[in-house]
Parts: sequence; structure tokens; C-alpha cells
Amino acid sequence: MDAQDRQRADDTSVAYASLMGYSRWTLVDLHVHTPADKKQEYGDVGGREPNAEFAERLLVAHASAGVKAFAVTDHNRVDWWPVLAEAGKTHGVTVFPGLEVNVNKCHLIVIWDCTTDGYDMAQQFLASRFKGGAPRFNAAGEPNPIESGSPLDVARDAIEHRGLVLAPHSTAKQIGLFGKNVCNVSAQVAQSSLVTGFDVVGAPTADVLSNPRSEFGDEIPVWFISGDVRSLESVGKRAVYLKMSERPTLESIRQAFLMPRTRIRFQEAHRAQWGHVKHVEFMDDPAPDWPHLRRIQIHGGFHDGLEVELGPGLNAVIGGKGTGKSTLVEIIRYVCETSKSIAVPSTAKEGLSNREANFSANAEADIEYLDEALESYEVHRVGGSSGARLSHGGSVLEVEVPRRVRLRVFGQRELSELHKQPHALREFVASQTGEDGQRALTRIKSALDACRRFDREMGGLEAQLERVQDDRQQLSDLDERLKRLAERGAEALVRESELLGEADRAIGGLVEWPERLSETAGDFEEAAVPPDLPSHVLILQSLVEARESAAALAASESLRLKATLTAVTEQIASAVSQWPELHRVAREDVDRRLADTGLANTEELAAIQLRVAQLREALAGTPEMQTKLDELQVGRADAITELAAARRDLSRLVESAARSLNEKTGSRVRLTVEPLADRSRLVEFLSKVAGRKLTDDQTRRVGMSSPQDIRDAANGGKAALLEIGISTGLADHIVAMSRTELRGLEEVDTPDLVGVQVDLGEGGDARWTEIADVSPGQAATAMLSIALVGGEEPLVIDQPEDDLDNRFVYEEVVQLLADVSAHRQVVVATHNANIPVLGDAELIVAFDATSGRAYPIACGGLDEPGVADTARSILEGGDEAFRRRARRYNPS
Repeated sequence: MDAQDRQRADDTSVAYASLMGYSRWTLVDLHVHTPADKKQEYGDVGGREPNAEFAERLLVAHASAGVKAFAVTDHNRVDWWPVLAEAGKTHGVTVFPGLEVNVNKCHLIVIWDCTTDGYDMAQQFLASRFKGGAPRFNAAGEPNPIESGSPLDVARDAIEHRGLVLAPHSTAKQIGLFGKNVCNVSAQVAQSSLVTGFDVVGAPTADVLSNPRSEFGDEIPVWFISGDVRSLESVGKRAVYLKMSERPTLESIRQAFLMPRTRIRFQEAHRAQWGHVKHVEFMDDPAPDWPHLRRIQIHGGFHDGLEVELGPGLNAVIGGKGTGKSTLVEIIRYVCETSKSIAVPSTAKEGLSNREANFSANAEADIEYLDEALESYEVHRVGGSSGARLSHGGSVLEVEVPRRVRLRVFGQRELSELHKQPHALREFVASQTGEDGQRALTRIKSALDACRRFDREMGGLEAQLERVQDDRQQLSDLDERLKRLAERGAEALVRESELLGEADRAIGGLVEWPERLSETAGDFEEAAVPPDLPSHVLILQSLVEARESAAALAASESLRLKATLTAVTEQIASAVSQWPELHRVAREDVDRRLADTGLANTEELAAIQLRVAQLREALAGTPEMQTKLDELQVGRADAITELAAARRDLSRLVESAARSLNEKTGSRVRLTVEPLADRSRLVEFLSKVAGRKLTDDQTRRVGMSSPQDIRDAANGGKAALLEIGISTGLADHIVAMSRTELRGLEEVDTPDLVGVQVDLGEGGDARWTEIADVSPGQAATAMLSIALVGGEEPLVIDQPEDDLDNRFVYEEVVQLLADVSAHRQVVVATHNANIPVLGDAELIVAFDATSGRAYPIACGGLDEPGVADTARSILEGGDEAFRRRARRYNPS
């Protein structure tokens, strides 16, 4: 970085520290009077002229009511604004200068920016409407109508004086724009765009409120509500929520009225009276009650020094190529340990390489996250580290980050890959099933684990029982040989040899017995040490003493047991010391007598008898093994039944989740679900059995049957398999499968086959087309729609416009984006102006970069002129897109 670049970055960082935060819901009253109004009900407040004492009382009342901004709109005078604005600084309330004027019986409000320039313009406008010193009030103190002109002329003049024109109490009799016989050009005014907003106050039953076309035609009215405040008791009662910059400006108000669907809300308390008004939405508490990322802070690396507070709704990260947008997305993924990229390997590798290069070992990041209960968690991670550190309330948690911090990240090209990876799309839809889905998954895992435990035990028993068949044959052979010996007249000697062998084996067992006792004693000695007791006020001394006494008793018993074992070992050793010699002599005598009968190899006889004894002992447990195997088969059958039931339950939940998503995605995109129809895992399993990849024909045939169908047919042999459509070659492999492989076949999952369709029809004629058959732009736009409505966790997307179809963006995505952002946080790195502008981003962060560092050049809402100018210079779009955005970019 050269000196000029470094200075530029430093200057920008200093400026960034003072940049605006995100646009937020602010309680505002655009119609407040002072004691200057003849109808005021404030009481004795020091007269009609401006005074600091009343200003303080009025500002305290607004601050206490939660009103953060209001317009002082007296009739025909603006001189109260300076003292009110000064008092507002102390209480954190912004005061706008304004006027209420009477134009041929019709009242209008004009508001100016909360600056001395705005105040000056208000005075100039007022002077222009009362020329030559014409009186503004009559002898009784009532305001005079302004000089000449229709409401349209006055509104036009006010706009030329940089004011914002509103229609107060528009449905009121005698004075409201839509009052009967008040304004004969009301429809022209309503459709002129000269009047920015219309106050519902007046007659709740006015036709225009529920039938706006009577006045507005094809225009959609922008309704608001105001207090027309004239008493301290009424302060805040009819205030309205506007989404505005952290420091409200006239442009903030203008932007709110340009985007009423996303930036104007009536208080919930007004629903009972005004809920019937068309195009009005209500809100109880503006605080977000959904999980969201609140703050990102980075030290070191390409984004060194970045600290930004994100809005709970739509946030847009913009900038030219190489300014770090994609890297920031990957840093968020890395720090929060979100799932790996599903993009094609080359794209995923590029994203990983960029993050590693720009967030190296000397870089670290902190991300603050608020969960659905608004509990704050902080995630800290260093570049190149093995994992992140999760903290809550200042304490480090020994919990995996994704268990507390849940968000969904789509890096470059990931959305376009989602529909190409059936498992990823299915998991996305399944993630919408909530706790019910988690319970179903837990049941599936538990049942599958049980099946596999049974498989292992059954496999072991089956192997033993197979060996039993060999042992039975061997025992039969050996018994036959002993029988032939007996037939040669040596039956008594053979029996004597057998009994001698039994006695020798019994003596051997007796010798081993003390050794087994020693092992038991060792276990007792280890267990005889009692657990330690902590130091705690509730643990009485008597309990400590009891532990010590018991420990001493156990230690004594352990010593006594050792002594007993020593004595036992010595006694047994002494008792059996003569046995080897006695056994040898007896064996030699038996062998000699057997030899006299013609048996040449007496050692072979002893070996045969030993083996016979071993086989009989082993075969003695065969009935128990068979019984155990039968029990395992019953248990496994139950586990298979539970596994199938749990998979069906999950399938139903996925199907329901897809229907729910379809209700939210709009009219051009829908998910389809074929329950339990994905045979890819079954094909993969049978390919391993066959030792090669199945042919297309074999795959098609397999797709017609479930794993259980094939398993059942396998019991009937090759003919039964051929009957259900399995090819001859594959049927041979299936018939040859082992019992273990057949059990594995039963457990193969055939999950739901989830697809996406796009409606390419025109003029209301539906033409649903599989997403694989539409253009990349249409496919990407469809997947963006699905991603937006799927879930409540924060959604982070990198440059979805890489493939977006602009027609679909206009018709579907931006409105959906605005709707979703009202209850879900979305962070988008983008070049496409439609997304942040028509989607109405709460926050735009614009990046520039030098050769070694990215830095923000603008940060705030679109109602900040600097942010709007920067957005216009950076964001891309065709002529039509810019025309559609012109009202937001060009306030005048």
C-alpha cells in the first residue's frame, strides 16, 4: 500500500467511525401543535409565543411516550421550531419544522428538514403564501386560509421549497381532503404524487379507506396516522412507526412514504378502529423477536478494523470486484462453523483459498448473535485455528457453536447447486420441520442403531451356530472311532481313560480357581477406596467421619481378603502337589493295558477323548444360542418396523414443510415431493453387491421396488426376484447374498425425492417446468425464493445475482425479500441494485479496497444521501431497473 492509499484508508476509517447505523423502526408523530394553536389544550403554558419551559414539557412528554421524532405543524407559523429543536437534543427526540395550511377549506401539512436550512425554507414558503404582509390570523386568532391557488398549486409550491406535503385528517368533515364537499379536485391530488401521504384520521367509515380506487384509481395510497396533538395527554397516542435512519432526516420520512409496505406500521392499538383500512399494516413491538447477527468485528487480515452493527432485516454488502464481499461471507461461515459449501469443487476451493489468504493466522473475528429468546452469544475465532470459542454472559461455553448460533450461508454459486444435489435440497426442506422433524430424526437414528446392534449379535450367533454344525459332525466321527475301540474288547479301559481325563481336567480347574479369586480381590481393593467429598457447608462432619470409618473398614477387609487368598492358594497347591505323579502313573498303566488289547496309539485316544469332552461342552449351549437368536430376530423385526414408521413420519413432515414453503414462495416457484421415492442409495447398495455399477436398465428396474420388496422376494429365490422386475444377472447376485447383506438391504433408506418446478407460463396460463429444464437465471431466482422463505435463522447469501433472471427479480424476488426481511435477517453481498433498493435494505455497507486492505466507504440506510450516491455508483442494472429505482435515488 503506497502512502496515498494508506492515507485514503486511514481517512476513510476515521469517517467510517461516524457513519450511520441501520434503518430502524421509530415512533413518529407528524402533526403536533404548540400553544400557538387557538384550540390548544395544554393549559397555562406561558402564552402562545415560544418559550423554553413549555418546550421542555412537550419534549419530556414525547420522550416518555417513546416518540423519537415529531413535526411541529402549527397553522401559518413556524417560529416554535428553534426552541423545540434545542430541547429535543437533550431528550434524544428529533423535531422537524412544519406548517399546517388551509387551502380553500382543505388542510395540508408541509414538513421540512430538521436543519436551519429547512427552517429557512419553511419561512420562505410561508412568506410566499402571505404576500405583502397579509395577515395570517384573523382578529379572533383563527388562522386565515393561504392566498390563492388550489391544493395542487400549493403542494407544487411547497415541493419547490423542498418541503414534504401530507394530507392531515384526510377523511375529516369540512377540512379533510376527502371530506364531503371539501375539495373538488381530491382525486387529482390523490393521484398527482405531489402529496406524499394521507392521514386516515377523520371519519373511520369513509369510503376511500376501504375502497381507495374511488380516489386513487390505480395508485396505491400511502396511509399514515397522526396525533394532531394539542394536549400533553394525547402525546404519542396516534403516533406511527416509520423505519428511519438512526438520526432521522426529512429524507428518512420521504423514503418511508416511498416504501410504505416495508417502512410504515400503525400501532397495534389502532387495529380495532382502523384495521379495515386497505393497505395498512400494524405492529405491536418493533423490537425483533427472531434470531439475528448483531455485530461483526474483525482485527487483522484484509478487513482489519471492520466493525459493523447489522440490522435485523435486510442488509446489503456492496462493492466492486476484489473489495472483499465474498471473503466476508466466507469469514462469517468460518467463524460460526456453518456447514461447508455445496458449490462445485472449484468454486468451493476458490472461496476457501480467498478466506485463508485474507483471514490469516494473525486475524481474528468476533460475531455477536442474538437467538430467538434474544440471549446474546459471542463467537470468537482466529484465522487458521481448529475451532471457534463460544461465550455467553462473559463465560466461555463448552458447547459446539452451531448448537447455539444457527444460520444458513450460501456462498458463490451454492444456490444454483442446491437443486442439483437431491440430498442437499431434501435436507434444506427437512430443516423446516422444526422440533417434530428432530424427533423423527432421533427416532430414525435410534431405530437404525438398534437394528445394527441386533445385526452384530445375530451375526456372531449365526457364525457360532454354523461352527456348531461342524462340531456335531466332528463329534459324530469321534464317537464312531471310540465305538470301534469298544468293539475290540477295550470298552472298560476306554471308559477308564475317559474318567482319568475328566479327573485331570477337574484338578486343573481347581488349580486355576485361586487365580480367579485373586482377580476378584483386586477389583474389591480398587473399589474399596471411597470417593472424595468436596468442601461444602451442607456436608456435615458426621458424614466426613462416616466416610473415613467406612474406608478403614473396607481397607481392613481388603487386607483380610488378601490373607485368605494366600492361605487358599497354599492349601490348594499343597493338596494337588502329588496329583501330577499319580496321574502320570495311572495314565501309563491304562496306556499299557490298552496297548495289550491291540491299540497302538494310546496318546491319540486321550486326545480324542479330550476333544469329545470339549465338543459336548460346546454343544450343550446350542439350544440357548438358538433361543437367543430367535429372540434377536423378533427384536430386530420390531426395530425394522419402528425404523420404517419413523421414516414415514419424517416423510410426512417433509411433505408438509414443502407445502408450507410453497405458500410463501409466490406463484412461480413450487417444491414437489415424491414420498420415499429416492432409490439412489438402494442402487448404490446393490452395485456393491454386484461388484460393479448397475446398468441404466437395472437401475430403472430397481427403482420400481422398495428394499423390503426385494428382501421379501429374495426369500422366494431367483424366480420371485424376476417376477418383481429384477434383471437376471442382478437376481443371481441377490440370491447369493449372505444373511448379513440381506439384513443390510432391509435397512437401506429410500428418502423423499424433492424437486423444484418453475411456472414459465404467461398471462395466467400455468406452465410448470422442472428446474433442470429452465434457464440458469430462472433456476437461480427460484432457488433464491425458496432459500428466503425457508427458516427463521439468519440467511447469508453471496452474489445471488450471478445467475438471476431480472424479470423474475422484478415480479417475485424483491417483494418476497421485503416481506421475509420483516421477520428474518438476510445479509446479501450483491451487485444487483434491485435487491437492496427495491428489497428496501435496512443497512448498506459499501466496500472499496487498496492492494492489501478493504475498507467501508459508506454505511447506513438508503435514506442517507451518501449511501444512496455510493449505491448508485457501485450497483449494476439495466435502464429499466434504474427507471424503476429512480424515485429512491432522486429525492427531488
